[in-house]
Amino acid sequence: ATDADGNTDTSPADYVWIIDLSPPQLSNILSSPGRNSALISWTSSETGIFQVEYGTSTSYGFTSATTSLVNLTISSLSVNNVYHFRLLAQDSAGNATTTIDYSFTTSAQAENVVISEIQISGATANDEFVELYNPTASDINLQGWRLTRKSA
Repeated sequence: ATDADGNTDTSPADYVWIIDLSPPQLSNILSSPGRNSALISWTSSETGIFQVEYGTSTSYGFTSATTSLVNLTISSLSVNNVYHFRLLAQDSAGNATTTIDYSFTTSAQAENVVISEIQISGATANDEFVELYNPTASDINLQGWRLTRKSA
């Protein structure tokens, strides 16, 4: 073979180019939500870079950092909320794909009410009380709660 400058290569050569036109295929997409975060994991047909778009609607609004791993934790979520997410993936050839919408619900806030004091030996029934203490910075709705005395 001779090139345009007259250089000759006497060894026979065959060249094969593999052109990648297929984006990564994502499967086994799972979410493991906690109270303020969620672990998103998936399987990819090839290596690449991945991102998670997420938010409280299908408009998303937030995008995670990129990662080459096949799992990612998103944090600073509100408790007891529905979140939507989708994955964005791109392989080394620049082929990109976006998944359909998925959703999860973060766990409800644990109630942190502590009975801190009980007074039962007052002179009258009005002298008896139970003191409840909330060690958190959040309000707790006690509507529907009942205190009952367990019989022996």
